[in-house]
Amino acid sequence: MKGKSVISLKATILFLIVATLSSCASYKNSNKTKGEDIQMNIVNGDGFDLESLEPQAEPGGPRSRGIMIGDVVSLAIDGIKLLIDMDKEKYTAQYTSGTSEIYFYNQISDKGTFDITGMQFDGFNLVRTVEDKHGIIDTAFFISFKVDKENPYEIFNNSYFRLVVDDFRMDYSKAKVPGSKWYMPWTLMYYKRNQVNLDMEISFTSSWTGVNSSINRDVEIGKFIFNMRNIPLTDDRVVKEEFRQAVIGSTAFGYCFLVPRSHGFYWSEDKELKPGFGQGKYDILVNVTESGKNHFVTKIVQDNSDVILDQFKGAVMDNISF
Repeated sequence: MKGKSVISLKATILFLIVATLSSCASYKNSNKTKGEDIQMNIVNGDGFDLESLEPQAEPGGPRSRGIMIGDVVSLAIDGIKLLIDMDKEKYTAQYTSGTSEIYFYNQISDKGTFDITGMQFDGFNLVRTVEDKHGIIDTAFFISFKVDKENPYEIFNNSYFRLVVDDFRMDYSKAKVPGSKWYMPWTLMYYKRNQVNLDMEISFTSSWTGVNSSINRDVEIGKFIFNMRNIPLTDDRVVKEEFRQAVIGSTAFGYCFLVPRSHGFYWSEDKELKPGFGQGKYDILVNVTESGKNHFVTKIVQDNSDVILDQFKGAVMDNISF
């Protein structure tokens, strides 16, 4: 009986050593954080060329087709986000970037809170850079989103917009991706596991005053979720370009209302204070979560840690006298 306990103890210790060693192996293009810098840039344009658009039917005419606000809200509520267990933190990495106090429109208005005239916001991009082993700054991750203007009437009529991916690049992940080492033969089965998952949550908030003197502070006016799975971190440029082309044009899940213009006054040419609406200030916050795929041994340890430790403790107690 004692012999079996010794064998059980040795097997358990060996298993834990294997799990520990294998958890140290990571793919070469992952776990890159040296000299990290994250920046967000807002892309502004000239707004819509309203004169070039065909006039729409007057309100009250035949019902137009399209997705209504209620439908979009329902879709947003039903949206699924990736939830990552805290016990697997070493295979996940998060970073946040944002910017605030930006004007959504390039001019004031006398028409109303959601007057589209002068909408200059065209999108934004997010870039994460790191230092390589030679101290040279290199782009690890880049993504740009633009306002989907395929159907401008949807923006005018419903006062919200969507975002689509304009460009994408990912050469290195911040998250650790399990890799293989020649001196760890049990990791060779993960030789080609050079992929990472990425989840983005994009939030828009705004503060404004209403016509009725109401004050709205830091109200969330929009949220987008964008998920990518199995992003290749390979050095194969053809594979990476194929993935890039597949991502470009993808629509982020969610929507954002047009930034409300604050009700106020403007100084007119005839030197009078007249009611008007401001340029719409807003903030953007982006949360990014990267997650590397857990290899088999590590997953067993994570999912069954209590059982393994209990068995290890029992084996030690059984052999405490030898």
